[in-house]
Amino acid sequence: MEISKELASYRKLAKLSPLMLAPAMIYFIFLISNSDATANAYYVFYALLVPSLILSLYLGVIKKDLAKASKEYQKYLNANMNPEIRAKKYKRGVWAFPLFGIFFYAYGSITNYVIPTIYFVVLVVSFIWVLFGSLAISIANQAQAKGKSWTAFFWLSLLISPLVTWLIVSSLQPEQGKILEGSKPCPMCAEPVKLAAKLCKHCGSNI
Repeated sequence: MEISKELASYRKLAKLSPLMLAPAMIYFIFLISNSDATANAYYVFYALLVPSLILSLYLGVIKKDLAKASKEYQKYLNANMNPEIRAKKYKRGVWAFPLFGIFFYAYGSITNYVIPTIYFVVLVVSFIWVLFGSLAISIANQAQAKGKSWTAFFWLSLLISPLVTWLIVSSLQPEQGKILEGSKPCPMCAEPVKLAAKLCKHCGSNI
């Protein structure tokens, strides 16, 4: 699925919005850790928020047609994403938590702004998240191989239990997709793919 140059530019611009918000968030952390912050210091914080808010309004209101098209394109990408690429994407998100936990704990230990125990709990929870997240990715890969939704089983593992979800996946039988008109079976997993496809959306194999 090809997209227009206008939509491609819009999507690049949309990625800048959270980056533009970063200076304001960093400055806000400084404010809450400084009990002597003046009213002028908070005005600086509000000023740092303005560029991100203006960009968000521009992207979401003025360019609302492109915003809708971008969401539809993202749904298409998610539905046809290579399983290996999807797993790598989620792994990056999973491993971001312990990095946050380490930073949070280091900040608390240096400043003693809140009870240090709270920071230690955040650190421990972040590493537990990595363990559960890694198990969820493995279970989602098994579900994908049996014709089920990768994303659904990933979040099911996190929200319910990796053990319970693994038992459910283990009890599932591989599904053989129906070959529709204009489709052909993948030589590796036998799932239906479009005639012009060069990569199987089910198993990620080259066709």
